[in-house]
Amino acid sequence: GKDVLIIASGSMVSQSQIAIEKLNENGIEAALINLHTIKPLPSNLIETFEQFDRIVIVEEHTAIGGLLGAIAEQMVLKGITKKVLAINLPDQFGPTGTYNYLLDYHGLTGVKIAKRIEKFMKN
Repeated sequence: GKDVLIIASGSMVSQSQIAIEKLNENGIEAALINLHTIKPLPSNLIETFEQFDRIVIVEEHTAIGGLLGAIAEQMVLKGITKKVLAINLPDQFGPTGTYNYLLDYHGLTGVKIAKRIEKFMKN
């Protein structure tokens, strides 16, 4: 299968597309699913995981109670085990600043997403 599937929603889709360009340049095959709805998750989403070695969930949301939780729940229920990387916000108050500053601070820019995924692919 392909190396990695990135699942993102909202503003993280465009950052993930930037990340995919960087990953492809470095020989990592990545695909992207733009989730326009999180609840309910698309019924066939988890089945698509079979085609990929690893899963990355990128969300502009805290680590708790978001996309990661919903996907992990479905993976457990369907008995699918994959290595998963969650790129999200810590469950705490962060600094204030411009939107672009905060994206960079939390590692949610395309370049930083790509770097995290490259490291994840080596583990």
